[in-house]
Formats: sequence, C-alpha cells, structure tokens
Amino acid sequence: MNTTTAPDADIVLVEYSDQDSKLITDTLVKNNILNTTVRLKDGHELLDLVFARGPYEKASVKMPKVILLDVHLPTVSGLDVLRELRNNKRTKNIPVMVFTSQESDSEAFERYKLGVTAYIHKQLDTEKFEEALLQVQLYLKTYRILILEDNPDDAELLLYQIASFNIQLISRIAGTREEYIQALDTFDPDVVIADFNIPPNFNAIQAIRLLRKKNPRVPFILISGGLTEEFAAGCLSEGIDDYLLKSNLKRFPISLTNMLRKKKVEDEKDLALQMLKQSEERYREIIETAQEGIWVLNAENQTIFVNKRLAEMLEYTEEEMMTKSFFHFMDEDDRATSAEHFNTLGKGKKIQLGIKLNSKSGKKVWTSISGNPLYSKDGRYTGAFGMITDITALKTVQFNLESKVTELNAFLYHTSHVLRGPVSSSRGLINVLHMMSQDPEEKEFLKMLDDCNVDMITMLEELTRISTLYYKPMIHERIDFGDVIQEAINDLKEYPGVSQAHFSTYIDDHIEFYSDPFVLRPVFISLFKNSATYCSETRTCNIYTTVTQKNGTIRIEVTDNGDGIAPEFQSRVFDMFYRAHKKARGPGLGLYIVKHIAERMQGQVSLRSEAGKGTTVILSVPLSSSSVVASSSLN
Repeated sequence: MNTTTAPDADIVLVEYSDQDSKLITDTLVKNNILNTTVRLKDGHELLDLVFARGPYEKASVKMPKVILLDVHLPTVSGLDVLRELRNNKRTKNIPVMVFTSQESDSEAFERYKLGVTAYIHKQLDTEKFEEALLQVQLYLKTYRILILEDNPDDAELLLYQIASFNIQLISRIAGTREEYIQALDTFDPDVVIADFNIPPNFNAIQAIRLLRKKNPRVPFILISGGLTEEFAAGCLSEGIDDYLLKSNLKRFPISLTNMLRKKKVEDEKDLALQMLKQSEERYREIIETAQEGIWVLNAENQTIFVNKRLAEMLEYTEEEMMTKSFFHFMDEDDRATSAEHFNTLGKGKKIQLGIKLNSKSGKKVWTSISGNPLYSKDGRYTGAFGMITDITALKTVQFNLESKVTELNAFLYHTSHVLRGPVSSSRGLINVLHMMSQDPEEKEFLKMLDDCNVDMITMLEELTRISTLYYKPMIHERIDFGDVIQEAINDLKEYPGVSQAHFSTYIDDHIEFYSDPFVLRPVFISLFKNSATYCSETRTCNIYTTVTQKNGTIRIEVTDNGDGIAPEFQSRVFDMFYRAHKKARGPGLGLYIVKHIAERMQGQVSLRSEAGKGTTVILSVPLSSSSVVASSSLN
C-alpha cells in the first residue's frame, strides 16, 4: 500500500478554487498569521488526513488547530465532511470555519446542528472578508483567562461554555478583591471576564480600574445576568471593552477576536511611537554632537533651527540666531553673490559653496556650505537644510601658502631675468673667441660651451614662463589666434629645426574668446618646440594647427609628423621634468606648462600619438572661462 507523510500544519485549508485559495492565504499572511498552512482541494483528502487512512494510513498525524472548509467541493460536500468530523471523538472539537456563498448554506449546517465555529461569506467586500477571517487567530494560541466571579459554580459553567467554542485556554478564578489583585500580579492574563458584583464590597468598575493601572491593553469583558442599556453604557465609559449576557454567550468568540485585534493595533501603535521617539532622540543626539554646523531655513531664508556647533562657531546662542535671515551673518558685499546661489535652492538645485560669515564679535569665519532644498508633501518649497563646516584654519594655511608661493615665484622670476644677462654675455664672449680661434679642436670646445649656454637659456625661459603665470598680473582682451600663433613661430625662429619646419594653420571665423595672449602664447611655443625637436630626420617637418569653436568650447589641436611617442610613455609626458625621448634637449617643462595653462583656463589637455607617425596635442577650453580668466589664479 502506498503511504504519504502527513503534513504537519496548524491550519488546513480545503478549497478547490485556486483563486479563492490565494485570496485566503494572502489575507492570512497580510495579517501576520504565519502559522504553517496546508491547502487541500478535496474533502476526501481532508478526511483521509485527519483519520489516518488511505495514503496517510501509516503516517503520524497531528490534528490541525483550525480547519478552513469550503461548502462546495468537487467530490464530497462540505456539509458531509463536517458531519463526519463531528461524529468522531478525535475531531469533533476541532474549530471549523466554513466558507459559504449564500445564506442557505449556513442554514443547512445549522439545521443539522453540526457545530460550525464561524461562517465567512465569500461575497463580503475585501475589508469585511479580512475582518471575518481574522477569527482564525482565536484558535491558534492558548489564552490565559482570568474570571472574576464569587460563585464557583457559575465560574465553572462559564469556563465550560467558553471551552465549547474550541478555544484553548488556561484559566484562573478569583472570587475576592484580594485574589483578583494577586492574579493580576502572578497570572498575567490575556483577557479578564468579570461579573459585576463581587460581595461584599467589590465590583467590575473597581476591577477595571485596577487592571488599567496594571496593564491598560488587556481586554475586559463584563458578563451579567441582565444589564440595562444605560448601565452598560456607563460601564463602557469606565473602560470596559465589551459586555455579554450569561444567557447568550454566542458572541464571545467574535467579541474576543475584535478586542485582541484592537489590543494588537494599539500595541503596534505604541511600539511605533516608541521607535519614533527613540529615532528622534538618536537624531537629536547626532545633530547636537555633530562636528559640522547644521542650519535650517524657511522659504524666506529665516533661521528656524541651528545646532549647538553652529551657534558656537558664530559665537551666538541658538536662541539669538532664531528668525534671523541667513544674510544677517554676512558682509554686505557678499550678500548679492550668495543670494544668486540661494535662489537656485528654490528651483530644486543643491548648492556647494564657500562663504565668509561674521561671528558675533566681528571675527571672520570661513565656511564651506552644502545646501539642500526642502519641500512639503504637496511639493511646495519650504526652505533649506545646510551642513556648515568651519574652514577658517584651512583658509589661513592656504593664504600663508599662497603668500609664500607668490614670494617664491617673484624670486624665481627676478632670478631668471638676472641670470639671463651673464649667460647672454657668456655666449657673446664665446662667439668672439670662436671667430678669433684657428684651432679646430678649440672651436669644438667653444661650440660645446655655447650649447650648454643655449640649454641654460632654454631652462631660464621656461622657468620665467612658469613664474610669470603666477606672478605677472593678467590682462583680458579678445584673442586673435592668428597673431598669437605667428608670434610664437617668430619667437622660435632661432630654435633648432623650426626654420626648416612647414607650418599650416586653420582658424574658425568669428571666434570670440577673451584671455591674456601672454598666457596663451606659451602653449603654442611649447607645442611647436616639441614638434620641431622630435621631427623625423628623413622627411620634412610638418606642423598643422587648427583652432575651432563648437558647443561653447574652443578646441586647439597641434599635429606633427614626427617620431611620435611610445604608448608606455604617453601617460607621463605632462609631468614636470619628464623627458620621454633621447632627442630631448630642454628640462622637460614644455608640456607641463601647457597642462597648467589649460587648468588655469578651466580646460583640459590630451594627447594622441603613434610611434613613427607623429603626435597630436588637443587643448579644450570652455568659452565661459574667458569671463573669469582675468580674476583667476593658478592653484
């Protein structure tokens, strides 16, 4: 005989329809009823399971805590299934909740007195269906029930009636006020059921007040032989959750289900509030202990919150800063520029800027501000949140460093000019000696000395260019690229190889670019020198220059047909003092100068090269940089 392992489940769902089955199981999960559930499609399967017959004959069967049973099943009706369950000692007390599609189904079960635990109508709307199905919870756990009743026989009868609803319970009976108080302390009930009068001098009103002090969430049900509507209303106003008549306890399971659900909702609400409070406390602790200042403004840029660090930074108290405009803490000259940035916040953009603020004592505080816009639920701009970092110490170091750099470049600039005089004089004397000498060997030594002087002059020229980028004040004029390129070629007429090179130039018409031609000319000088130096000895040196304008960018390209640069050297050619070729004569500062001029003009430089075929250097500069070149500085 074939055997099948019996499923070990708290809930057995007998439902033929896949759609209805999914609705039921989804509803259970949604309401956090996560007990093990097995779904069967036929009544015969259920009966075989609970009676350990057929495929489950030799299986160890655990009775389910609750059965969810559809009325209309394909081979055996729900009515017949329930009749067999109720006629067997092992299964007669299992809670069975029946799904019906019409009222006559319920009437049929009642007529045969088969003890249906609850009826759930499939036609109910989603909310009511969910509420009805929640009664499943009542049969999945054991409840601790405290009964306040001075008559032991009535208390036992009440427990018997509750047990008839197939609710698993552990009970405690208290017949006096003292026993009740002790039970509250030691029994920890899930629900309290109380008669109204407990002689000689205790009643349900006093009992509910004691319970609420101990645990305000435990359900309290008043059960009495007879209550008027007025009296019942008064009891409910005292905090009693529900009242039932001893002669009619059919509503007890539904009443208890509703109260337990209400308790669960309130417990979850309390937990959420507690977590929110803890979150707020952690958030405030983070805010107050942050090393950065925190500043919150309303839509009018008025202060609505600052943390302790920001107040200390500006030497105010937090209260003194409240309601003051952000611009109150700035110099008048800085307000206009800052206002432009703050206007972008209202348009949904973040800002990152450096601002100089005034402390209460008048001290200047340099800050770095990161600002984010804030919005209401309907998308309306309500203000800004800012993180403020004090960078005064950093600025002081920067100012000191810039001062030293300026002094160093001034020294370099003047020294380069001073040294050029003696070197030029030395070249002149060497030239005279060369003309006077008749000894070939002596002439060769003099040429070697002159070559050293040429290298020295080249070094001094490039050092002068570098120092000038820092030291010399910049001018701001429209650039005629044709003139700048020609001046660069003229400056190099005595440089080896330049006079034999063939230059070609293409420049877009109507380019409007403003800069300092003295700063721009070294770009072409350095690139032309490199092209002439590394030209192939077997062909004419061609140097082709293009200057084009597209999409708000000036693009300068200098291309030659020289020896090119091997791939392994290309990543370092813009480094200071780096020389990648055996023909290199200079100090290795040419492309370094080009790179720094590009950065000063807010642009970038790149290189394409192939060994044996030539090199192209590309300089891209945004047109927008021409409006700030005059005031920029090399960092």
